[in-house]
Amino acid sequence: MKIDYYCFPTNNGNLSPFMNFERYRSEEKKIYYKQTQSEILEAEAIGKLLLFDLRNNRFISKYGKKVDITGKIIFPRSNIADAEILLKSIEEKGGISIISLDDYNAINYWFTKVKTKREYIQTTLKEFKENLLYYQAKFGSNVFIKTIVKEFSDVCEIKTQIPIGPFKYLNEDMLKMINNLGFIVDSLNVDIEASIKDVNTEILVTKPVEIVMDDFGRREWRAFVVNNALVSLSRCSEKEIPIEKDVYRRVRSLIEKEKGKIPSSYVMDVFEYYKNGRIIFDILEYNPIIDSGRYNNNCIVF
Repeated sequence: MKIDYYCFPTNNGNLSPFMNFERYRSEEKKIYYKQTQSEILEAEAIGKLLLFDLRNNRFISKYGKKVDITGKIIFPRSNIADAEILLKSIEEKGGISIISLDDYNAINYWFTKVKTKREYIQTTLKEFKENLLYYQAKFGSNVFIKTIVKEFSDVCEIKTQIPIGPFKYLNEDMLKMINNLGFIVDSLNVDIEASIKDVNTEILVTKPVEIVMDDFGRREWRAFVVNNALVSLSRCSEKEIPIEKDVYRRVRSLIEKEKGKIPSSYVMDVFEYYKNGRIIFDILEYNPIIDSGRYNNNCIVF
């Protein structure tokens, strides 16, 4: 796919927010602006840089001149906070984004279309905390929890005052009844609500896995996919780490297998983990391509 512009939102109509990232106190902001600066310079070098002025929702050149994006194919790059307004504005101004607003929402719910080799349960924080016994019986005392929209992800330990063993074969309704009657007092070792303010926030719950390690760390990779084609693949690391040909083959195979189930441009994380003594290669998660961070080998300007 030919990209006409790589588009970046700016809160003051020029490039200055990206040129001195050390001024930001937040480490998260520093990483975002540092990565974005390199993308901007790469896009500028090939004459495909476009800015989006957040003050007046205008698309402009780096010199502040208005740019007509009608019919232009745009690769938008943003932080999470500005992603939706950028996508909406591209559509309103007649541009063709590689990811639409509908795509953005669909990718956040990728697990409803794509099945991994691990089981997920979609629920809310409120329902989860009201039924800890059920989740402990299903997944064990340690559970992995992540919000559907990026906010929280961690392994949490469910603690009970009596062993779970006698109850693990009861059906879901009976487990919930026991929990609600208060026969067992449950608690978590992580205060999730300190990170997730709204108890109705949607979350995914699954059983934690043991990720395979090698000399370079966790065997986990991030793939940028545009129009169902692999653009770049990197180990999830800031170091220069070689990637085996077999990993490329497996990633391309997954892209082909899942084509049509989700939008055609996205970021996919894959990893290896142990299960019953075997190494499993699996999808970890998908994320929208507009606001996903890059690792060392993720060059996305082409």
